[in-house]
Amino acid sequence: MRKVTMIDPPHGWRYGFPKPLTLGEGQSLQDWLIENGYPQAEINVFGIVHLPCRYWTREIEEPPPHELNAHDIGERRKLILARRLIAALRANLDLIIQAQAENDRQLASHRATIGNRAWRFLLRRSIDEIIAYMLQKSPTGRTLRSTSPFSMILPPEPEAERRRMWRAAKAELISEMIVFRIECFP
Repeated sequence: MRKVTMIDPPHGWRYGFPKPLTLGEGQSLQDWLIENGYPQAEINVFGIVHLPCRYWTREIEEPPPHELNAHDIGERRKLILARRLIAALRANLDLIIQAQAENDRQLASHRATIGNRAWRFLLRRSIDEIIAYMLQKSPTGRTLRSTSPFSMILPPEPEAERRRMWRAAKAELISEMIVFRIECFP
């Protein structure tokens, strides 16, 4: 048996809550809520510091072992990188201007992908919209994370950090399998 913390934000039922709270490494509660379908507009009503969420613990059975594939782990690692980038964006909005310049450079070089074309429009939107798209667990979110202009302007991670993120990505996927078990077999 394993204990998990459940969370239910205001009007959470509209967005599929309550859900097990599975914060990823370095992930803020606000980003976790957005990533799990809770809209920024609901968070803005109270502010993330004063958001009145209900919490409780629940015991669940461990899922049977499941083999994860490298592609899924790699995609989750990109999501972890996006979370870190979001923290950097909130601290320095000038990164958006740098990303626009890098994306325009890629578009002008005729090496652009469909993701670069999507970034061209997304980088002109509000920071909240950019963050929501970057955190989407959808084909659009995966495409944006794979073609992020931020990866060209920020320094690469050292090898030890990449390995640590790989392990964190694998742990998150295992936690999600447990969540799936909770939601499907209450």
